[in-house]
Amino acid sequence: MIRQMQVSDAPLQGDRLTVVQELWGMSQSELSKKLEITQPHFSKIAKRQRALTPEIATRACQQFDLPYSFFTAVTPRECSGVVTFRRGSKTSAKQRDRVTRLLREATRAWLATSKKSQYKTVSLPDANLSTQEAAQWVRHEDGLSAQAPIKNTVRLLERLGIGVITQLDQQRKALESVSKMHSGASIPASQNVRPLIALVNPLPGAVARLTLAHELGHLIYDKDRPHQIEGIRAPEEQRAFDFAMRLLVPHDYLEDQVSETTPLRNFLPIKAKYGVSVRALITHAKKSQLITPARQRSLHIQMSSLGWNKGEPVEVAAERPILFAQAANQIWPENTVENMAYDLGLSRNLVALWIGEERKESAGATILNLDEYREMASRPRN
Repeated sequence: MIRQMQVSDAPLQGDRLTVVQELWGMSQSELSKKLEITQPHFSKIAKRQRALTPEIATRACQQFDLPYSFFTAVTPRECSGVVTFRRGSKTSAKQRDRVTRLLREATRAWLATSKKSQYKTVSLPDANLSTQEAAQWVRHEDGLSAQAPIKNTVRLLERLGIGVITQLDQQRKALESVSKMHSGASIPASQNVRPLIALVNPLPGAVARLTLAHELGHLIYDKDRPHQIEGIRAPEEQRAFDFAMRLLVPHDYLEDQVSETTPLRNFLPIKAKYGVSVRALITHAKKSQLITPARQRSLHIQMSSLGWNKGEPVEVAAERPILFAQAANQIWPENTVENMAYDLGLSRNLVALWIGEERKESAGATILNLDEYREMASRPRN
């Protein structure tokens, strides 16, 4: 049975009009016209100074293809923390608000689905641990040996109790411009024991793995921040990057493989083994003082001359989440997208995107291809 058109007796939430405004990137004036009300009237409803009537809610549902329950949904406090995501200096307020709202809606959906399916709560290391210690803790928790590669970063996060979405935004026309300003996103909050990590838009395999691990670093170290992290050079961003690299590429192994004289080609077998881009490996090697800044610049120049800035050798395949979809199908075994959207008060299109119904692809258990590079990784250096 599809519950899409049923009208609930639950009270209407006027501030959900602001959610529509942010998701569709509209001004109050633009949305007011679509809903056939004045802008002051809209403002008072959004501020809960006037009631949202069933007529206005129904009009909005028809305009934006939303279930009526969208306007009875209440955002839990677990979803109200500061959002961590990297954004460029040219990011507009509308783009920022859209990404933030998408993440809050997705986190709300995962929180409810995780609870209903009775999936475990998150297991994370103590924030007082160093990045090296925290990385070792996660590896031990997942049963990995000291130098074993993480075969699937998405699956590791899911086993920790973290929901994962690898495409948060459905506006494909804006993917190229937005992806340059946003990558991963999460809401680190101590009260949320069922967190979510999302990629705003699809990323290349190696970049996605590092981005997901980077957001895990934020969940560990940046809970309950009063303000957003400003800039990629912020100490919090640097710490998350360091944690992610130490998680994905064991530091003892990197120390053994990389020195000031390591040629560029020798970074390829490391990439093949651990699924991290050559550029990220070089950056981490410099930060870890395994190579000098001058050597980093030299390697970057070599990468540019070889055309690696546009595409590095050694493909790292995309990873796909499975946990969110499995939980949803368990709770809503029939007409999953429609009934989940109605019960949680969400757009059907977003639900389909977030649980992977738009792509019937394998979960991608095999992460690294090109077997010859794996063989290279096992050879001792000359």
